[in-house]
Amino acid sequence: EIAGITLHFWNGFVMGLEELEPFEYRQIKIDSFAPQLTRLLAICTHLLRYPVGVEDLSPDRLDDIEGIRLYFADTIEDCCRLLGGEVVLRATGDPLQEECRRVASLPPNQQLSDWHGMEAYLYAIQAVSRYTPPDDQRVIPFVMGLIPQLP
Repeated sequence: EIAGITLHFWNGFVMGLEELEPFEYRQIKIDSFAPQLTRLLAICTHLLRYPVGVEDLSPDRLDDIEGIRLYFADTIEDCCRLLGGEVVLRATGDPLQEECRRVASLPPNQQLSDWHGMEAYLYAIQAVSRYTPPDDQRVIPFVMGLIPQLP
């Protein structure tokens, strides 16, 4: 029930900002919320992580988790509409690079079991794909180079 209230608020907030006129005023308002929206991106990406022991969950529980992940992906996409794809791509891509460095520093026997963070960032980047600038030279090349290295 609380999630429904939150989603209703979020939908109204996004639509309200998108409908503001003139464009310059809308951009001022969006810019004023940019720190909170950036923090929201970090929270959503963190909440995209599968729980530890996901392999042992029932199919019904996995379906529930997938549904929740879709809501977070939609929220990330809404942030793209407000902040722009480049900002959101960097806000998800930079932590992905940090997470990859963190996992690479683990003992080899722990690296394969510590995939949850990387997967969450990749899932977030997938949600951003529609808004990704075609000339990105930082995050997308990193992700494309990372893919063949994944187990």
